[in-house]
Order: sequence, then structure tokens, then C-alpha cells
Amino acid sequence: MTLLDRARAVTWAPWAALALVVLLALLVVHRLNSGREAEAVLARERERSAEEDARRAKGQVVTLQVDKARLEAELAQLGPELKAALEVARERGDRLAAVVRASTGRTIAGGAPRPGSNEGGKPATEALAITGPSENNRLSENNRLCLLYAGDVGEVQLEQVLLETRAGNHVLVGHAAAVRLDPQPTTVLFGGELRAPVTVAYEKAPPASAVSRWGAGAGAWASGQGVAYGVVLAAPPLRLWRLELELLVGGGVGPGGAQGSAALVGRL
Repeated sequence: MTLLDRARAVTWAPWAALALVVLLALLVVHRLNSGREAEAVLARERERSAEEDARRAKGQVVTLQVDKARLEAELAQLGPELKAALEVARERGDRLAAVVRASTGRTIAGGAPRPGSNEGGKPATEALAITGPSENNRLSENNRLCLLYAGDVGEVQLEQVLLETRAGNHVLVGHAAAVRLDPQPTTVLFGGELRAPVTVAYEKAPPASAVSRWGAGAGAWASGQGVAYGVVLAAPPLRLWRLELELLVGGGVGPGGAQGSAALVGRL
């Protein structure tokens, strides 16, 4: 009998029915798992939202979780100094992870009181802009001009972008500046990019990636002759796209002698 004749002689109906039952079981399990995952996500979102409201009520800054489009929109509002550094980072293949635009808000400066005027009758800040720092026009230490006097209003601004490399490291790209808001005009007193030699950032190391392992346990098999007891081995799961397959193999001894079984379990 040829192989084709043997294939024709096999009764395919029971196997087709079994395959249909397995497929239906997989679909049911998938629906159950999807429902549990959705419930877990909703519970997590409720917990996160409640904590966010409580933290903000205490004046703490909480990072907002947004989609990629919102992150790109925030990037468009960054200053030109930071955008240039970002272009260099993106050329290396770094991916955008977070955007931070922070500020101290309007803060009143302390220190020496602002004099009414100096020689020439001009405000001190205007005179500084005219004279400049040249050696011939340098003022004496006792009469030097201040960039901020007591009562002036200033602000410290910080723009920061968190990038993730292909290897999983996080890279900070940022720019900070001290700005005088009042008296007008608004003036950037000093600022610059965050530099690696004088900037330190720490984060908790992520847990080690889970490695699929073999499993073992006790097994029992019932038949018309009685119950057999033995050992079951579970192979590491094999992932095929969204389908996860796990092979279970068992063997034991009972009234009918040695018995064994094998099962292939799938998860969607």
C-alpha cells in the first residue's frame, strides 16, 4: 500500500473535529485573557490618575503619559539651542522617550538694592549694555553693575529631552537658562546646554530579562485500569508571532504498566 493509499484510508473526521475544538478553545482562552488584561489596564489607569491628582494637589510635578504625536508637538516648542542637539542625537538612531519644559516661575531676586541711576543718568543695566566688559570701560569693584538687583524678577528655565538608545540606555539632552523678566526688556543672563563632565544622572537598573526555563511537576493519568502517577516536563515556550506554544511531556507507572502522554498548549 502506497503512502497515498494510507492517507486515503485514514478517517479524517475525528481529527478535523479535534482541530476545531482546539481552535475554539484557543479563541475562548484568548477572549478570557483579553478581558483580564483590559481590567488590569483600567485598574492601573484609575490608580495612576488618582495618584496624579493627589500629587498635583501637593504641588508636585507629575510626568504626563502621552502618545508620540503629543511628544512631537512638545518638541516643536523647544528652543533652537536644544533642537540642534536633538538632530545630532536622532541621527544616531536615538528614540524620543520624554520631554520636560520646567521653570521656577517668576522669582524675586535678593541682594543689593538697585541704584536710581549712575553717571550719565542711565539705568545701571542700560549702562552695562552700552559700556560692555572691555578693559578700558571696566568699572571698579565697588561700583560694579549687577545683572539682578533686589526686587528684580527672574526665572530659571529648563528644557530637557530624554532619549533611548538602541541598546536601552537613556540619554539626557537639555538646555538651561537664567532670565531676567523685570525690569524689561526680558534678558537671558546666562545659559547653555547640559554638559556631560558636570552633569550626573542615575536611574534604577531594569530587572534582568526573563529567560524561558524548563518546568517539572507531578502528573496523574486515569484510565479504565486505574490511575498512573509520574512526572510531567514542560519545555520553554516557543513564540510564533502572537501565538505562544508550550510542549508538555509526561510519563508514569500505574496498574496498567508504564504510561506516557504529550500535549501542546497554545496561548494567544
